[in-house]
Order: sequence, then C-alpha cells, then structure tokens
Amino acid sequence: MEVNVIDDLLSEDELNEVKTLILGKTFPWYILEHVATTNEVSENWNWYGCHVFYVNDEPISSYYKKISEIFLPKFHNMIQGGVRSLKRIKANFYPWTETLHEHALHSDYHYDIKTIIFSLNTCDGYTKFENGTKFNSVENKALFFNGKDKHLSTTTTSCKGRYNIVFNFF
Repeated sequence: MEVNVIDDLLSEDELNEVKTLILGKTFPWYILEHVATTNEVSENWNWYGCHVFYVNDEPISSYYKKISEIFLPKFHNMIQGGVRSLKRIKANFYPWTETLHEHALHSDYHYDIKTIIFSLNTCDGYTKFENGTKFNSVENKALFFNGKDKHLSTTTTSCKGRYNIVFNFF
C-alpha cells in the first residue's frame, strides 16, 4: 500500500471558494443510512451526507463545473499520467458524535484506480488503512492512494462535521 500526502493542495483563495460552496447553507446533502456497508445493523452514528458531482461518465451536479475547474488541473500536473478518465467525484459529510466512531473497512472499487481524499476541514476524524496507518483530517490536505486498498472513515468529536471530497479516476 502506498499513500502520498500533499499539504496545502489549493491556494488560500481556491480553498475559500470550495469551502464557501460546499460548507454553505444551500449546498444539497443527501443522507445515506449506512457508511461503507449495507448491513441492517443501524447504529445512530452510522450515517453520512453525500453529494455526487460526477459518476458513470457524466456530471450529475450543477456544482461539478466549479469543482472540476479548481481540482482537475492540479491533479494533471501532480500525478504521473494525469487524469485520463474520471470515474466519480463526491463530497462526504460525517457528523459530530460524542464518541469517535470508525466505519467499516471498504474499498472504493475492487480494481486498481487512483483515489484522492481531500479534507475541507481540520478535525479529530481520520482515514485509516487496513494496516492500521492513520491520516488525520487536516484542512487542505490530500491523500493519494489506490482505491482498491481497504480503508475506513470516521465521525468527529471536535467539530460539527468532517468534510471531504473524494476523487476516483484512471
């Protein structure tokens, strides 16, 4: 498993633009009842908000254009081979909980695919990989890894929510 970390991915202006867009009062979040699992066990903390910008070879959100204009040129310049084909872009919101909870381990896909998790805010939540390696949620930090690698997300106890954007591409 290889994970690359990029601190300060966006300029201050770009970061503020993305945060204003996604953390704003009118951004549409869609609630999913389970995180990384379809089991029928339903803990009160095992839910999240999601907004899909792009999936199945097409933009499905009016916010896609702005997100792609800010992020995709950076990825082209940073990643060997650039972005040949997008698979999915989505934003995640994990709620505050009194106790920090880890969600189930999962793979984004069951085949090799480039994945980037971009943190919109700093909190005590994290991404943890199957080998136990943790990466804290730090504003403007990006994790680059193979989306086939098993990892998990968490809730947060230090903020109202943990926010990130996930990019999957070839």
